[in-house]
Amino acid sequence: MHAIAFVGPEVDLARALQGAYSPALVLLSVAISIVAAFVGLQHVHLIRAAGSRGVGFVWHVMAALALGAGVWAMHFVGMLAFELPVAVAYLPALTAGSMVPAIIAAFIALTIIGRERVTLAGTLAGGVIMGLGICAMHYIGMAAMVVPADMYFRKGPFFASIGLAILMGSVALSAQAMLHRIIASPLLVTLFSAVAMGLAVSSMHYAAMESTVYVPTSDLQQAIAAETVSRPILAGAAALATAFILLVSLVSTQLRRRIADAAESAARSEIKAGILDDQLRTIASRVPGVVYQFRRRPDGTYCFPYASEAMSGVFGVSADMAVESADPVFARIHPDDLARMVASIEESAHLLAPWQCQFRILLPDGTERWLLGNSIPRAESDGTVNWNGFVMDVSAQREAEETIQRLAFHDSLTNLPNRRQLYDRLERSAGRLQRRRQYGALFFVDLDRFKLLNDLRGHVAGDMLLQSIARRLVTVTEPDDILARLGGDEFIVAIERLGADEQNASDQAGQFGRMLLAAVRDGGPDQPVLNNTPGCSASIGICIFGGPERITGEEIVRRADTAMYNAKKAGGNAFRVFDRAMLDAMAARHVLEEDLRAAISAQQFELHFQAQVDAAGHLVGAEALLRWRHPRDGLVMPGSFIPLAEETGLIVPIGNWVLEAACNQLRAWQARSEARHLTLAVNVSARQFYQEDFVDRVMSGISQAEIPPARLKIEITESLLLRDLLDARTKVGTLRDHGVRCAIDDFGTGYSSLSYLANLDVAELKIDRSFTSKLDGADNQKELAIVQAIASLGRRLGLEVCAEGVETYAQYEVLRAARCNLFQGYLFGKPVPVDDLMPALTDQA
Repeated sequence: MHAIAFVGPEVDLARALQGAYSPALVLLSVAISIVAAFVGLQHVHLIRAAGSRGVGFVWHVMAALALGAGVWAMHFVGMLAFELPVAVAYLPALTAGSMVPAIIAAFIALTIIGRERVTLAGTLAGGVIMGLGICAMHYIGMAAMVVPADMYFRKGPFFASIGLAILMGSVALSAQAMLHRIIASPLLVTLFSAVAMGLAVSSMHYAAMESTVYVPTSDLQQAIAAETVSRPILAGAAALATAFILLVSLVSTQLRRRIADAAESAARSEIKAGILDDQLRTIASRVPGVVYQFRRRPDGTYCFPYASEAMSGVFGVSADMAVESADPVFARIHPDDLARMVASIEESAHLLAPWQCQFRILLPDGTERWLLGNSIPRAESDGTVNWNGFVMDVSAQREAEETIQRLAFHDSLTNLPNRRQLYDRLERSAGRLQRRRQYGALFFVDLDRFKLLNDLRGHVAGDMLLQSIARRLVTVTEPDDILARLGGDEFIVAIERLGADEQNASDQAGQFGRMLLAAVRDGGPDQPVLNNTPGCSASIGICIFGGPERITGEEIVRRADTAMYNAKKAGGNAFRVFDRAMLDAMAARHVLEEDLRAAISAQQFELHFQAQVDAAGHLVGAEALLRWRHPRDGLVMPGSFIPLAEETGLIVPIGNWVLEAACNQLRAWQARSEARHLTLAVNVSARQFYQEDFVDRVMSGISQAEIPPARLKIEITESLLLRDLLDARTKVGTLRDHGVRCAIDDFGTGYSSLSYLANLDVAELKIDRSFTSKLDGADNQKELAIVQAIASLGRRLGLEVCAEGVETYAQYEVLRAARCNLFQGYLFGKPVPVDDLMPALTDQA
């Protein structure tokens, strides 16, 4: 029996025994694990559909036995596939006992996913249990080995095998629990899940085997003890016995499932038949509303000679009670509506015009309902007027109309006035203050770190906080103040009661701002669980308005917004009053925007190029970087104007120019034999990428420049992908189909997700400079591990890996050792005009 021991300095790895695998038996072991998982997971349907708890338990046990035995059989067939140059046997008790944790884990995992309501947390828990069960089975089975060698495990692969089993087990159980929402066929769901589970078992086994080291003892030919069984006999018998059990279980499952499906189908048909019968009975017994004949006698009294049975349901009055007099019905009409309704009846009788009226009734239980009456009058010779028509309940319609009206002017989450109502009220407020030469103030309240709260605790907690903040702001404002939610985590408070002195108004506004900060920060007892969490402080921008100056509501909000950003830059939980400096900054921003628009028209932009080299240091391409040749300020770096371009949408025409210029540069390189192989990478913004014609523009630029599509590389950032992953996948796939490669820029920062690589047909990953810059430092282990992981991931997925920000030769050496494909950074050259880039190519030749 072997205890778990890890490879240490004392272990002589040079003496380790080398084993080999039989491909046929490896494939057999994987097939056994997949079939076992398929049989076990198919029982989930039978467990849920079982008519009794006892039957369900039987299916449950069968599923656990099938899945656990399959895991066990896979292990020993896998061990049979692995041959060592020494005799190997197994201890019977431990060998048999190793099946127990696999069966128990399978039983627990199937218990979790067999519930009617399966949560993501539950499936993950099941995956963890299943993965640990698989690992326990494997390492107990390994402990049962009898071999003339000491067994050790490499720590990395050992723990990786455990993590792999848990990850793949979670994927399999999650697929079994969740895929039915998007895949109609239960068989396909089970098949996908079984493949994932089978691969989980197999990948864990062979990953664990990779971690195992056998160091021979002094006597390689020592005899095997009599109480052991030989490896081929035990593995072969286990495989045959388990295959027989799985075959019998599979046949049994298929038969029982067909019976259960037939019973379920019959039950559904019976339910549908019952529902249809009830619907037909309901339609036959009554029609919506009250069909009636209403009469006005010559003496001015009213009655209902006829009314349908629905009269009692609508008015709470039987039809018989209203035959002689309409008073019982009129008694139900809301007192505020009765006179108006009677007047409309008299007008219809006088003009013999169709009668239509909406009115309320009050039922005996105090319920208020809205009704709509329609009828056509007909006069008799004796002065009697008869109306034939119907009345129907329109309470739901009225409620919907009121809801629509409320939603048009109120925020649905907080019930505060929305942006539309805010600007309407703010314009009127500004007008009043200007006429009276009085001052008011608008407070732009933006919660601090609200996105962090959503990320940490979910949108439900975020919504609860927004509702709580709205209630807190209500408590510190007056009924005549303006309180609105602008959107997201932004609130607006506007007050008029600041007097005619501007300085005093500013002082009062500051006091009120402190009160608002306290209300947000300190909160109250309504949501104590949310107090002192991200989002429970605010940055407030204040704009004093009124007096002799008349500015629009939109300008007031814009100024307060600018002041708020200054408060945010100061660290949050503070307020700032809009002042002349901010006004000047806004003016400067306006000038920059106008200059930027002029730059687009005058084509004042140019491209600089930063070299990209291969592992041998040869120039293989470059990244195109934008520069602005300002007529007054000289060369302007993109950091000074790109954020404004993004905000104003000017990034789209700028990006289109960059794309066109890059294609033209590639055309110039194509004309030179020594530069014909160079590629050129172009960054695109989110606004540009998500334009409907983006792909068409790229292909048009390539076509007009007559360049090979493979020479152009489109770089997209991970944050860009957050906006619409489905659209991104479509565009990247279309570009790839046309020969244009795409790269994920700054990979490894912020939003890294393997789902990008699974969903996007990209060709390259660019490692962010934040990792490469620390590779030559003393404490570089984390960065080194990340870089190696990204490089390894890229190789396995067939992607090129480019390291950015390489500034030292030591960094270059580490990255080359990690087998990165491309390198970019100041070590190989700063961004320069194209004429300064080409000498490097000439020197290289």
